[in-house]
Amino acid sequence: MNTENLSKALALIKKATTSLSLKELWLEELPEELASLTSLKKLDLNHNNLETLPDWIGQLTRLENLNLWGNKLKTLSESIGQLQQLKVLQMDGNKLAKLPQSIGQLAHLEELILESNALTALPENIDQLTQLKVLDLGRNPIEQLPDNIGQLPNLERLNLTYTKLKALPTSIGQLTKLTSLSLFGVDLETLPDEVQALTHLETLFISDCQNFKKLPDDLSNMTGLRDLMLKNCNLEEIPKEVFTLPNLQFLRLENNHLTHIPEKLMQMKHLKGLFLGNNKINVLPAFLSAKEWLTIDLSSNPIALTSFPENFGDFQLANFSVYDTPFAQLKLNADFSMPSELTIKGLVHKISKKGFAKEINQMKTELSQDALQEIQQRYLTKLNKSLVKWNGSDGKVTKVSEFQAVFLQVLFDKKLAKIKKAAKTHLEIYYESSPRKISIDIDKISLPTDHASAWEITLNNRDFMGPVVVISLNGWSIEEETLVG
Repeated sequence: MNTENLSKALALIKKATTSLSLKELWLEELPEELASLTSLKKLDLNHNNLETLPDWIGQLTRLENLNLWGNKLKTLSESIGQLQQLKVLQMDGNKLAKLPQSIGQLAHLEELILESNALTALPENIDQLTQLKVLDLGRNPIEQLPDNIGQLPNLERLNLTYTKLKALPTSIGQLTKLTSLSLFGVDLETLPDEVQALTHLETLFISDCQNFKKLPDDLSNMTGLRDLMLKNCNLEEIPKEVFTLPNLQFLRLENNHLTHIPEKLMQMKHLKGLFLGNNKINVLPAFLSAKEWLTIDLSSNPIALTSFPENFGDFQLANFSVYDTPFAQLKLNADFSMPSELTIKGLVHKISKKGFAKEINQMKTELSQDALQEIQQRYLTKLNKSLVKWNGSDGKVTKVSEFQAVFLQVLFDKKLAKIKKAAKTHLEIYYESSPRKISIDIDKISLPTDHASAWEITLNNRDFMGPVVVISLNGWSIEEETLVG
């Protein structure tokens, strides 16, 4: 164990009263001195190297929040059940293969976060957690949910992303307070008819369901559903059951095999966001102009200029996305000009190319070689924390040059904070000032090799699958200001 970090931990324990953070100290075991902090209510142990918890953890009976994210836990002591006041238990990013039966004794537990472990099943007494509001089981090899999952009367959010489930239990319909159900990367064939009873469900996200066959016949009772995703589900047409949803606002059907947009969509009077990226749609129908849209996304479809209706200028659009389509190249066509009546709004941020390049050159001359190496490592870690979170190891940046390190120092410290603030404001407007926490993450980044090369960074909000904010410059050493966004 790192003696310096152990000394830091002991110093922090000595000062603690009701809250203690020992995060990122890479401790392999907890100091026994911690056992005496019986008044502790919040304990943050994220990003250490703990493989197990000592039995005396059960002595911290006033704990309400315990964060064990990003450790190496393989087992969990039965004494965890003695933490009767615990409301939040966060254990994502560990190696847990099973949970102790004593977990059912946590009568006040409201949030149980278990994403990215090795769980294959839940304890039989999971139904004893009657105050549970959030259950996160994402990225675990769970093949089946117990029937008593429906006996969690206060459950509001259920994350089953990238599990091994093939079906949902019919008892899912008993979760009448459920507002969010996430099934990214779950290869379902259908949903049980009982989901129609989930009248408070607001978001239903399903993706990568290559064998998906159908939705329940009548979804008209799902009056709370605002946001539906059926992404990469091998769909050749929009399921007819979708049209029975009375209050749907956002429909996300990216990465399917859709060839047209049906006029029946216009009967969905609350629909304002249509995400159809990466399908086979080659015509933008004229009837879409009959209502106001917040977003239409046709990225990566074979949409060309000849595919646009004559009334295109009448479209009422706040956000219109045609990335990676023939239409996206129309600026090169001197014969085409956007109709003056058409207003396409979005996030726009100005970066002075001249000023940006000047700051980079100045900083590079002022930094020592040691400082440059420290910045290289810092930003390699900083970038990959976000990129790996969403894209796995395939999204990692493996090397940052000295020039790129200084570029990132300027971008992050002097530019990106303002851009992310603007992006957050944009997204809050998009979600109609929803009280949900909106976090902005780096989704993709392409770094420049020198002053003359292009760069691009994509900021995204993956939790709600909203619009992305792409910031890019090409040949950015020239003087004029360029609109990006």
